[in-house]
Amino acid sequence: MKRVLTLSVVALLVGVPVFTGCADQSWTAYERVPPQHVNLDGELVDLRAQPEDAARASNEGCVACHQNVGDPHQSSLGGITLRCIDCHGGNDKGKTKEEAHPRPRFPDAWSRDGEQSAANPEQSYALLNKEDPVWIRFVNPGDLRVANQACGGCHPAAVLNVSKSLMTTSAHFWGTAAYANGILPNKRSILGESYSPEGVAQKVNNVPDSPMTAAQMDKESVSPFLLPLPRFEAT
Repeated sequence: MKRVLTLSVVALLVGVPVFTGCADQSWTAYERVPPQHVNLDGELVDLRAQPEDAARASNEGCVACHQNVGDPHQSSLGGITLRCIDCHGGNDKGKTKEEAHPRPRFPDAWSRDGEQSAANPEQSYALLNKEDPVWIRFVNPGDLRVANQACGGCHPAAVLNVSKSLMTTSAHFWGTAAYANGILPNKRSILGESYSPEGVAQKVNNVPDSPMTAAQMDKESVSPFLLPLPRFEAT
């Protein structure tokens, strides 16, 4: 019994840093950004209503190099015209590639034969958790670490829902694996993957569209939250 108690105390002490991760890493909570605005001649204008000629003028420098790139918002089909920087960030006043593009924290990982490439490296999962969020937004505005800043001004509900979805957190997979292998006693998953802009594993709070009682959540098998995956030493 003494041996079991000793092991239990050690597991508890080790389990705190194992589950919470590194305390010295910075972490930014998810932020619901308000509708984004652009500064046109000193006047703030809703980017969804910015004049088409102003947006096209801003895009001239980008299009000069990135030719034959389609507009995902298809203004010609009734959509809206956005500046490239509204989604990707960067500097639309830059006259060269170096002036217009932000710089990655790890340039060697994004290069091909010594030159920076538009093609993302294969299997860049861990790399992205260490990269500068400004660069992540530049290469992929839809990355959920930064999508609230890039897309959330117009699509706040979609970004929030996707960030909590099973396709993002893989909660069903991690829950089944943890229960089936005797790691956790919970049949309903309490584990899921989600990362902050700084790449820190974070807890996901489930916020149903309408309030649910504990009995309703139990009946529908809804988890009130998901915790970051334990470090491998715990599993």
